[in-house]
Amino acid sequence: MRVLKLGTSNDLTTVIPEEDRSYRVTERFLHEATGLPVEVIPRIIWPGPQLPGLIDQWLAKYEPDLVLLLVNPYWVTFESVPLRLQRRLGRAGKAAGDLGTKAAGISWLSHNPVFRGGRRLALKTIGGDVHFEPAEVVATIDQCARRILRREGVGLVIRGPKSSLTHHNDAKGKARGERRRLETHYALERLAAELHAGYVGSEIAVMEPDDAGAFRGDFVHITSREHRERGLTEGQALLEVWRDLSGTGRD
Repeated sequence: MRVLKLGTSNDLTTVIPEEDRSYRVTERFLHEATGLPVEVIPRIIWPGPQLPGLIDQWLAKYEPDLVLLLVNPYWVTFESVPLRLQRRLGRAGKAAGDLGTKAAGISWLSHNPVFRGGRRLALKTIGGDVHFEPAEVVATIDQCARRILRREGVGLVIRGPKSSLTHHNDAKGKARGERRRLETHYALERLAAELHAGYVGSEIAVMEPDDAGAFRGDFVHITSREHRERGLTEGQALLEVWRDLSGTGRD
């Protein structure tokens, strides 16, 4: 069984040992459940206009039996101060925004309480922009899902956003993030039902913004505990789709 996982940078982080990453957990789960050799191939995606074509290339290259398509809450809920500066201040804003983005990508700095306090203050005084609106992401995922399902015999599971990634926001910002998460979730749930694809999502945010057991120090990337939970949940959803496709039913 070959699974193409279209996911996030969490799958390729070197901070989490490879055997503990969610796609490896899924791999082991599916092998134990089916007795088949299983390979899960992780790829990082971004919901820009080039994504559907890129997925076509991966489908041709890897010829998967199943595809797991993750929708990252970061795309629609994470309010970025550097992004706002880039969009509103032109060239000067881009320079400042690029500096802020690079700083956020340095683990020892982004995990530092002082840095996180500065981000919280900047969000309150400057504000932040999200990368995409929910409708934009759902439209892109719609295109991708239809291209995947055009491949004969390929099963699809869509995973909606688990958290709103609003640790650094005030109460109003947390509410905005959750509204965007829910808007995305409901639209994806409807899309999956329309396409007869598997879907994993929740009306209630599964991960609290301040859950140190789920998030690493930057409150964006996830811990080994969360990798395991995701890997098992995603494995179960993929197993159900595979059983439906193969006609094996449930034990």
